[in-house]
Amino acid sequence: MRLRYFLLIALVSVPAFAQPTGLVVTKVGFDPGTAGVTFELANRGSVAVTQPFRIDVWRDSLQTSVNFVSSKTMGVGLKSGRTVPIQPNEERRIVINELKVEKCSGNHTIKVAIDGTPPVQRSLAAPCPDLTVVSIEKNYNNLHTEFGADVTITNMGTGTAGRFNVFAVTSNQLSGLFNLPDSPYRVYESLAPGEMRKFTVGNALAVESMWVRVVVDMPDWNKELDETNNEMRKTLH
Repeated sequence: MRLRYFLLIALVSVPAFAQPTGLVVTKVGFDPGTAGVTFELANRGSVAVTQPFRIDVWRDSLQTSVNFVSSKTMGVGLKSGRTVPIQPNEERRIVINELKVEKCSGNHTIKVAIDGTPPVQRSLAAPCPDLTVVSIEKNYNNLHTEFGADVTITNMGTGTAGRFNVFAVTSNQLSGLFNLPDSPYRVYESLAPGEMRKFTVGNALAVESMWVRVVVDMPDWNKELDETNNEMRKTLH
């Protein structure tokens, strides 16, 4: 009886194994497309993280929690990227659209804390697109006797631009002062930061010279970092 009591005390007194997580939060910011809070969760430890844990996230005064649960007990509606185990050197990008901001809305404070540890905090600007015309260049025909205009547009901003149009008109030595609108009417559904689009304008090819005007997002469907660089005019000789 005394031996059994001693064994029970010994079992209860053994401290639980403290699992070294090695989890770190990096690359805190906003998703360019959704404007949701995003960060990278990495396991810098030498062993896999197998125990469920929670990450608390704040954007300004708003707060939410992200629970990482066992993949074996994962239920309907849970995201596969929010499960354990997390292997050594594994990295996961987490996007929290519940805390998204309005694009071009200025600076915001983001805090991310793993299981109650001191949070990683950043003050960052909301993503914001910046549509602009990069260039207008000659585009000769195969015989090199006539040319149209190759136009390149891009998004120089930090956020994905939503739906926008491109307005273009041209005139040449035959049309004179009469401007010929580009056809077809161009509408793009989105343009990510750094992404480019190229197209050719000029309903009537030019032999000597062509005047070109291109305006991106003329109806101002998108808020932008710079609203003054959406237009370019150029005469091609």
